[in-house]
Amino acid sequence: MPSSVTNPVSRGPVAVAGASGGRPPDDPRKVGPSHGSDDYVPPNRSDALKGIRMADPKGPIDPASKMGATRVLALRQSSAARTLLDRPGVTLREELAHAATALSRIVGNLDAGDRRALGARILGSEGMMPGGTTDDMRGALRRVAEDPDRHQATSNDRAMVIAMMGDIGALYADTGATTGVEGRNPEQAEHLRQSLAAQIGATPVFPQSAHHLQPLTERGVSATQQLGGSTTVSADQKSRERTRPNIPKAPHTGIHNTGAFTDAATGIRDPLNPTSSRRAYIASARVDGMAEPLVGHMSGSPAEILQVWDMLRGLPPDQQYVGVMQAQRAHPTTQPMSRLSPQAQESQHARAAGAAAFLVASDYHSAVEVLEGVLAYTGQDLRGAVGAREDAGHLAGEGAATSLITDLFTSYTQPRP
Repeated sequence: MPSSVTNPVSRGPVAVAGASGGRPPDDPRKVGPSHGSDDYVPPNRSDALKGIRMADPKGPIDPASKMGATRVLALRQSSAARTLLDRPGVTLREELAHAATALSRIVGNLDAGDRRALGARILGSEGMMPGGTTDDMRGALRRVAEDPDRHQATSNDRAMVIAMMGDIGALYADTGATTGVEGRNPEQAEHLRQSLAAQIGATPVFPQSAHHLQPLTERGVSATQQLGGSTTVSADQKSRERTRPNIPKAPHTGIHNTGAFTDAATGIRDPLNPTSSRRAYIASARVDGMAEPLVGHMSGSPAEILQVWDMLRGLPPDQQYVGVMQAQRAHPTTQPMSRLSPQAQESQHARAAGAAAFLVASDYHSAVEVLEGVLAYTGQDLRGAVGAREDAGHLAGEGAATSLITDLFTSYTQPRP
């Protein structure tokens, strides 16, 4: 792991801010890959980041309307995240396979109604597989489960597995991500929660294992939300600073719609499907007050994904997502991950990379929006380095978030042959 990711955040901004190298220069051509490199993308592509500001110049704006250094950071994020899902390294491939193997058994034992309810978001108009079927969903699970040996899984297959973990986490947390899901009403959601608990408890930790997975508990979900939920990581400012205007849904490919361009630049031949949703508009003071791209504002999704991923890996409820941070708070150390074996550390970092890459690659959330949730998962408490009404953007908003998160992605990407 890069030292910039594993070193804990200090009680001030120095540890994180140093990773950015200061504010990105006004000339965006000075940020990111150099001309002639494999990852270079032209800095002033006219059709790359179109956005429309609202009539009120001080009101909420489309964050994708911001150009200059912000655009280059968006390009860097899209490139690294989408490349990771296209070419995951051995550790991430194995972590995804473990999750997919458990999910395949769980989903296979659900009845048809619960299967449709679980896939409502993934297969709906805003999901990773719009118009698909539950058989398509199960096929993706199978390919990812077999991926370490057969290498047949696609970026979309891997993204679907991570999306399913996030949907299960959001279902139990009962967050905004579960509201208004096409094809699933509250009664179906409650029935699905009960069915999932039963099937999770009947699923062995490993094939032929005598030990079974332990379902999410109310206490565990609550602890995860307190540590990495949306209200916590946004310092309860998200609802004040974000709105979704009544505008048509539009396809999204990567941060600020840069994914198709970076896919071509990096040679990705089987890119992610676009996702479709109404773009969030964010207070202009926040958008203009940092270089880092914003998309949907600070995210609790990493916590929801990673708690379920930990559960599927067989961790008990009191260690799902929150274990390292709770130990760090009880017994502070400068190396919070040292309590885990080297193999466990590697696996945990790979899961963090996969969860964040899915969110960034699909334009659900940007690097600065997932940063606090990722750091918390590795025992690094960003809350101690910001004010009561501040978030990761106040600490790492000048390029540090992009550096930290893209370094994490690169660490778990399979190098080119």
